[in-house]
Amino acid sequence: MINIFGQQMCAVNSKIQQNSKRIILWFIIFTSLQLVMPVKSFIQQTYKRDKLNENVAKDLRLMDLLKRSAEKNWEEIDPNCKIYRNQSLHAVMDRVCELCHEMFSYEESSLRAECRKELLPQ
Repeated sequence: MINIFGQQMCAVNSKIQQNSKRIILWFIIFTSLQLVMPVKSFIQQTYKRDKLNENVAKDLRLMDLLKRSAEKNWEEIDPNCKIYRNQSLHAVMDRVCELCHEMFSYEESSLRAECRKELLPQ
C-alpha cells in the first residue's frame, strides 16, 4: 500500500514538473509578446506623427509662399491688374484668413489681423 502510494506520488510529481515547464514556456512566450506589442504601437505612432509633421511642413511652406506673394505690390507691377481689384477674390481670401485663424489661433493670437494685412489691399 505504501509502495503504491509512493508510485502515485512520483507520477503526480513528474506531471507537475512537466506542467511547470509548460507554464514557464507559455509565460516566456506571453511576456515576450507583451514586450513586442508596445514596440509595434510605438512604430505606428511614430509613423503617424511623421505623417502629421509632413502635413504641417507642407502647410508652413504654403503659408511662406503666400506671405512672399503678398509682399509684392501688384498695383505697382500692373495697375490694370483685374485680380487685384476683384472683390469676390478678396472675399475668398478673407474667408481663408478666418479659417487660418480658427486653425492656428492657439499659436498666434493676432494671426488673422496679420494675414489680412499682408493679403488684402489697404
